[in-house]
Amino acid sequence: MGRWYETDHSIRPTSLGAVYKLVAIADEKDVLQDSIKLSSNTEKVTTPAKKNVYRIITNEGGPKAEGDYICLEKESLEGVETLTMFHPIHTYITKEVTNFTAKELLVPIYEKGELVYQRPSLEQTRKYKEENLALLWDEYQRTVRPEQYPVDLSVKCWKNKMQNIENVRKTVQKHSPVNFDIPF
Repeated sequence: MGRWYETDHSIRPTSLGAVYKLVAIADEKDVLQDSIKLSSNTEKVTTPAKKNVYRIITNEGGPKAEGDYICLEKESLEGVETLTMFHPIHTYITKEVTNFTAKELLVPIYEKGELVYQRPSLEQTRKYKEENLALLWDEYQRTVRPEQYPVDLSVKCWKNKMQNIENVRKTVQKHSPVNFDIPF
């Protein structure tokens, strides 16, 4: 039954969902180069580059998660006073967040082939789960028609994605026997 709920989004859309895809490939000098998977379904287009993920928690009215924020690895939220969050597909959906805490979510498990992660105890895992559930607004936790939890991209991350799409488009156009006279 649980599997049915996880996979059939037409019956019960999920509030939290993710797909893991290749986003960078090491070249012959072991430098990571962006990799992107394109699709006619915009939600299936991957976001290239190595990234950081933060949970953005408002400090006003009790700590509550405003959403998760994906940015390029070298971007820092240190010293940022106003954070613009926007939906990566429907970019007109935006919000400005001030007075917030950015909690880093990525935790190293392996580094250079070595396990560096210490598994938490069952009690620590329960506590972590309860703390994170308490951060969610009620509309994300309800069982009937839950709101989709926001997972937003930074402006730099989104622009990098758009540049990668443009690079692929130009490469295809350059190598195509058909002349695409696209004005952009």
